[in-house]
Order: sequence, then structure tokens, then C-alpha cells
Amino acid sequence: MILSIVVPVYNGEEYLSRCVDSLLNQNIDPKNYEIILINDGSKDGSLKIAAAYEKKYEQIQVINQVNVGLGATRNVGIKLAIGDYLYFIDVDDYLAAGMLKTVMDQALHYNLEIITFKTHVAYDSSHRKSVNEDQKPSALHVTDGMTYIGNNSYKNEAWWYVVKRQFILDTGLTFVEGKWMEDAVYTTSIFMAANRIAHLPFDVHRYVKVPNSILSNKEPAHYIKVIYDTEFVIKEFGRLIKKARQYPDQQQCLSRLQTRQDSFVFFLIIRVFKSQLSFNELWQMLMRIKKVGGYPITHFIGDEYSKPIYKILTPLFNSKITLRVLFHSFRLVKK
Repeated sequence: MILSIVVPVYNGEEYLSRCVDSLLNQNIDPKNYEIILINDGSKDGSLKIAAAYEKKYEQIQVINQVNVGLGATRNVGIKLAIGDYLYFIDVDDYLAAGMLKTVMDQALHYNLEIITFKTHVAYDSSHRKSVNEDQKPSALHVTDGMTYIGNNSYKNEAWWYVVKRQFILDTGLTFVEGKWMEDAVYTTSIFMAANRIAHLPFDVHRYVKVPNSILSNKEPAHYIKVIYDTEFVIKEFGRLIKKARQYPDQQQCLSRLQTRQDSFVFFLIIRVFKSQLSFNELWQMLMRIKKVGGYPITHFIGDEYSKPIYKILTPLFNSKITLRVLFHSFRLVKK
């Protein structure tokens, strides 16, 4: 079997059919791939919808479990998958018709550990065709993962690449469980371990912006968890940066990781401003982050983050005095 597609499902009844239909419309022989729908304790009609697909299509299997979260569910998928390659997609997203076959043909042709592709932001189901639908790929440039990171402003999420399953098993890498941004650490870690990775510049994935997502959820307890989970990711990037420093010829990779870590710190500060946490709690957090090289923010401003507001706020965030003034001023205005 060439490919296993893992779809974590939690209260996804509104989107599940669109996602699964797009996975069935990929011009791949049903015997060559499997779709694993993992119902993670949904409270809506997701399980019923998934079961109907399982009954109708031989390449679909449904796993029902108590709620354990996205990271843990993806790890279940890794254990269950039997395909040569593995792909993770979120239930509210979908793929352009027929493009996954092109992706897999290239992955097999070049014997890649990871193949990446383009994603397109969508708000509905109207973007079912790829702009590259009738095109043949040019020769791909195969490189190692650290060089790839250094040369590309890559995404944190796991849905814009396909990865060889045995490579995952050999690295022993799994998704962080119980944390928000669980794929940020996983993606960077798996890329840094890769020896054969290439980018297919084809329009394949649809990232659908939906209401009530993790990012838009401002419920106080949840929002504070997001903040502390971001601190965890920042510390993990400290570990990855330390690893990158062991390779003198990978300065671009090191720089990219430092920029990514700084971006997490910058936006963590913004989130704390909007939360119920105190300034002292923010400062204690930044002092913990300082121990892993994440504060003060020194690698943030550049090609990826060049907006004037970033250039204005960064030096202000780096001083305890001005940070305190900004913090309390924001809270007064917010009241």
C-alpha cells in the first residue's frame, strides 16, 4: 500500500463529508491507499457519518476513541497506518481533485522522505480544482531537511506535506500530546532529521478558515492554556536551535529557527496583553524563556516579519520598563 491518510475527527459533522469526498477524488486505486478516520470522542454526528463512509468504501476504516486531543490522535494514526507514506489532514480542510496522485508519483520517483506542496486559503467548498490540474511537474530539487528549512519560510502545520512512514518510525518522533501548536515542534523536528526532501510547487491543499477555531476561541481558561502551550513550544525550539548550532554549515537553518522562535515570543506577548494574566506573570514567563535564548527578541525583524508595527513594538517589548507601560496602557484602554 502506497499511502495512509489520517483524519482526526472531533465534532466535524459539518465538514467531514467534504474532506472525505476530496480524499476519494484523487485518482488513486483504492487498493493503493487507506483513509483512517479517527473519531476523537465527538459529541455530534461525526461518528455516524464516518461509519456510513466505512460501509461504502473499502479503503476507509473508522476508529472510535475517547477524546485525547489532536496530537495524541495523530500518534494513534501513526501506529495504525500501513502505507509506505503518511499524510495528515484536518477534518475541516480538503484537497484539490486528483492532485494527491501527482504528489505520490513524485515522492516515489525521487524516493523522498518528505514531499511538500502548496496550500490555498479557502472559506468554502468552491476551490475544488487546482490551478496545476493539467500540468506536469518540472524536475524537483532534492535536498536535506536543514537546508530546506534554511531556504524556505516553511509552515508549522502537518497538512502541507507527505512523509515516509518508515522514516517517521526510524526517527521515533511523535506529535506532542495535550498541547496547542503540537505540529510546530513535530514538523521542524522531522524536517531537521530528513536527508531527502523536495518541494512540489503545485496547488494541492485547501486550508479552510472556520469560526470557533482554537485561535479564535477567547474563552479565558482556553486562551491562557494557549499562552502556556506557546511557552512550551518556545522552549522546544530552544532545544532545536541548540541542535542546529552543531552544524556550522547550516547557519541559514539556525537563523530561520531563531526567527521562528522569536515570532512565537512576540505573539505570546500580544496574547498575554489580551488575557487575564498579570504583568508579573508575563515577566516571569519571559525570564523562563530567556533561559532558552528566546528573550530578548533579537532575530524577529527581517524578510518574514517586516511590518512597521513589528519594528516599533519589538524594542519596546525588549525593555521591562516600556513593556510594563504598554501592558498597563493596553489594559486601561481595554477597560
